[in-house]
Amino acid sequence: MGSSPILRFLFSHVKLIYGIVRDKSMRSAHLVMILSVLLILASCATSETLAERPPVPQATEPGEGTFAVGGGNGSVPPRPVKEFVMTAKKFEFNPSRIEVNKGDEVVIRIRSLDVTHGFKLDEFGVSERVDKTEVEVRFAATRAGEFPYYCSVFCGTGHGAMRGLLIVK
Repeated sequence: MGSSPILRFLFSHVKLIYGIVRDKSMRSAHLVMILSVLLILASCATSETLAERPPVPQATEPGEGTFAVGGGNGSVPPRPVKEFVMTAKKFEFNPSRIEVNKGDEVVIRIRSLDVTHGFKLDEFGVSERVDKTEVEVRFAATRAGEFPYYCSVFCGTGHGAMRGLLIVK
């Protein structure tokens, strides 16, 4: 596990307690208690603290047209939101081309018109299963360039051609 003195102490005493306690039911109870403490300590023994983690983006009120980062306290200016409605059907996305600006918060609402499809945009870590119920995809366009998106669920013989393009200016 780790090199924590507490963990080393507890591990060394597991064997000691196991040898001292003669009653099997008590021995089991002691072992369960010590192993529970070990598990809790091991799960807490991480080098990353909450203060070191980046802020989680939090949406503003619906319909405001911006996306606040860091709780919206003014520390980071809100990003413009670009919203799109997309449909997926054998073997195309409509629209098949989306243009946004670098820094935009992108929201795509997708639903399938026929069978189950997938929507995958590798460069922004987006991967969603799309069926006849609307799915919302949300990400920040943090890099400029042209990024392909494609169907990631086999949907028939033309599946390989089911692609689109995100253009970030």
